[in-house]
Amino acid sequence: MSDLTDLFKETPKVIRLLNRNNFKLGIVSTKYRFRIETILRRENILNLFEVIIGGEDVRELKPNPFGLILATKKLNLLPSDVVYIGDTTIDAETAYRAGVSFLAILSGVTLRCAFKGFQVKHFLENISAIPPLLGIE
Repeated sequence: MSDLTDLFKETPKVIRLLNRNNFKLGIVSTKYRFRIETILRRENILNLFEVIIGGEDVRELKPNPFGLILATKKLNLLPSDVVYIGDTTIDAETAYRAGVSFLAILSGVTLRCAFKGFQVKHFLENISAIPPLLGIE
């Protein structure tokens, strides 16, 4: 399965830029951690993530907020200091339940109109829009 999963072309560049600018990076996913790590290792960015929470790390999957709350604690951050970035309404609901801000990436399968009723801090056309939003180049 990880052989069939590709990151968006600009993702590794954005991850490296965020890391260079001292952002703490983590992943919360329903995929198993070994699959996530395989993908990140292939892209040579595994070491840039301080925490990875996979499907095996939680009893209930998203939108249950446990995985995101666990990642927040492992990063030693307050929910008010966390931004969760996702491309589905399940991600938006997870962020809301965990008490963290949410950025919706519209390059996935979920249309902007589907996020109506969810607390979305910003809508971004793709992951490349994150650095300018944060004031970094």
